[in-house]
Amino acid sequence: MGRAALVEEDDRVPDAWHLLALAYYSGHQYAEAAEVLAKGQALLKAMGAGPKDEITQVFADLQSAIKEALELAQPGQQGGPGEPQCS
Repeated sequence: MGRAALVEEDDRVPDAWHLLALAYYSGHQYAEAAEVLAKGQALLKAMGAGPKDEITQVFADLQSAIKEALELAQPGQQGGPGEPQCS
């Protein structure tokens, strides 16, 4: 069973989108993680989750981590997420 199977059964579960994004993030597939997380965030918005809801904050935390990882993974930069940058 692949990663996408998390959402194939029922794509209306925000936690499944978060777990899928986390799996991509953990596998250093940051663009895929960002894409999947955005789908989950759209679902949260459609479900009426507000910015102060805990689930929204959990998604925002992962979004920040993905954004940072994408910035560090840009060509011409050394190191990766969690690794010190060489100057």
